[in-house]
Amino acid sequence: QPHPHTPPTKAPPHRTRSDPSFSRRDAEVPTPRCRPMASTSTPLSLLLSPCFLLGVLAAGAAPASHPSRRPELPQQFTAVVGSSGLFDYGAGGSTPKTTTIYYDALRKMQRQIAPPWNTTQMGLPGFLNQSTYEDAHSYFWIANDVCRNLTAITNTTFADMWAWVAFAQYEGKRAYYGLEVDVWRRYSAKENDTLFADGDTPVLVNKQSFESLPGQDPAWRNATTVFLNIRLGPPAEEQLALPEVCKKGSFTCNVTGDPVVLMDHYIAHPPGKYNVSDQDTADINGDTAFTCSDVRTNKTKEDHYGVVSHYKIAVDTRFGKYQLCNGYDPSVCFGGDDFRVGRESALGVKPYGGQCDDNSDLGSWFSFPAKGRCKSREDLKAGGCTWFIEERVKTINYTCPFNTHGMLEACGVEGIPYEAREIFTNAFRFDDESKGGCKDLGGPPTSEIF
Repeated sequence: QPHPHTPPTKAPPHRTRSDPSFSRRDAEVPTPRCRPMASTSTPLSLLLSPCFLLGVLAAGAAPASHPSRRPELPQQFTAVVGSSGLFDYGAGGSTPKTTTIYYDALRKMQRQIAPPWNTTQMGLPGFLNQSTYEDAHSYFWIANDVCRNLTAITNTTFADMWAWVAFAQYEGKRAYYGLEVDVWRRYSAKENDTLFADGDTPVLVNKQSFESLPGQDPAWRNATTVFLNIRLGPPAEEQLALPEVCKKGSFTCNVTGDPVVLMDHYIAHPPGKYNVSDQDTADINGDTAFTCSDVRTNKTKEDHYGVVSHYKIAVDTRFGKYQLCNGYDPSVCFGGDDFRVGRESALGVKPYGGQCDDNSDLGSWFSFPAKGRCKSREDLKAGGCTWFIEERVKTINYTCPFNTHGMLEACGVEGIPYEAREIFTNAFRFDDESKGGCKDLGGPPTSEIF
């Protein structure tokens, strides 16, 4: 099951030569129903609301002569920006937020730091602190002191954020909250970009891109950045330094006694896809958090989920860094240990993601790398692998706990969803619907599950 929080959507480096497809205007972005604005105030929530942006971006610019030159946008700056579509995860993805950008194109370096995200709205009290770092050779995503090198999986390093403007069309001037801005647009088959500029100063950037996160189907994504404050000049050395946590490398959890433990694991998946290799699972509390988020944000249909399975899996509990796994045939995992079973608290909201913590309060998520799979329990005891499926216990239809037993409504609370946990637990504990149970849909023999 895909991780509900995934690294910030980041476009691959822009092309550096003209492309005939840039003249195409075939983006189809869903249009929200909008009410007229009742106030002239401009809070961040309004500046970044879908209705406001559609009105601003769709309105025709005033006729104007073409400027004598394209804007010379800053190559070194520090900016506080209002953003939507960046650092967006789960139910909190629609909340406008400010982000600080440290940008130095001359040194090919950039850092973006988001404010702490309060995860209480997802039923998990805590905060997620996130940032990104990129230079000419690498791209890192840092969340609660867990640093993931995503260079290879995203094929991304530093890219000039203004490179596309060289291919943009000038579309005239427009009034934008006390400013008369120049409007520049670049259209292509898979990405449409819009820039509002006050001379050589960026005011607003909107990106509509047809892209996908690893292991997921491509879809149109919309990201908007409003420059609230910008200071020109190179950022300070420490502001562009690689975070120390990214220099330390990974670690495994220390265990006293026998590290092999038989554990209950739960996984949401498409019907017929019982594969556990290169997939993410959870304990009962962790999967309550995951499935609540998945259904409430309408990701279930996108991920093609229809069932949830309960497994008993023998695990070497010297856990490594949790991997983010998505998709099937093939599944794609990134950002964690590719041999040891990975672990973190639900949403990774604890320090170091809760890799080695007691996560009984929030629940735990686990990743099962294919390289660590054992062919037998004896192989697991010998230490040449890290996990072995003992039994598929039960598989239930997604609709049973959520629709039949009211789990969807129970998920909609701030704080830990205790009622939803009880509903989810009973769905697997009983077969009798009158007791809150769900019937077992069956599945392949354990020996055939990988």
